[in-house]
Amino acid sequence: MTSKFSQFPWQRILVWALVLGVLASLYRDWGAWDRLPVNLLWRVLIVAAGGGVGWVMNVLFGFYIGMATNVIESMGIFRFSGEATKKIENGFIFVVSLVGALLAIMLIR
Repeated sequence: MTSKFSQFPWQRILVWALVLGVLASLYRDWGAWDRLPVNLLWRVLIVAAGGGVGWVMNVLFGFYIGMATNVIESMGIFRFSGEATKKIENGFIFVVSLVGALLAIMLIR
């Protein structure tokens, strides 16, 4: 578990924070260009915090999702790729970042 903490995916979290933060800010603040820079910064920070929470959720709960994929593979229903653990981590980071972006749209005015 401590080896996962040393492999923090800051680049993926930063990319999702920038992409989703900019999209959320353009959607919410279209036409109010005077408020855009400050609100953009807040939204990027909220989305980055969501990505961090998604990574922590992966560290704590990703093992259980991995066990479920192993059960599905052993029953012969479906065959996952060898990169299933990385895809699970990316899924946690993206989904919680997306939730952070939606919260940022609702909370930052």
